[in-house]
Amino acid sequence: MTKDEFKKLREAAGHTQASLAGAMGVHLRTVWRWELGETTIPKVVELALRYVAEHAETARDAVDLKQARAALRETKKKGMVPWEKVKKDSSKKRKSQKH
Repeated sequence: MTKDEFKKLREAAGHTQASLAGAMGVHLRTVWRWELGETTIPKVVELALRYVAEHAETARDAVDLKQARAALRETKKKGMVPWEKVKKDSSKKRKSQKH
């Protein structure tokens, strides 16, 4: 793993250098050295960071999906136009414009 890959994974996992150091039980300087390429990133650290980054992304996706569903329920409660009707109406307009 390169230092740049490490940094991207750390950021994807939602960690700062300090928070990652705390979570991994290492000194902040250790994380800093990994990102500068001064020391080799241990394989176990790479694997742990990949796991955390992958699950952080899944968690963000779950939150986004939950928010989208809540917004849809709220829209239905307010009686706003459902998406299917909007699509149907817009396709009718396009067809009538062609003729």
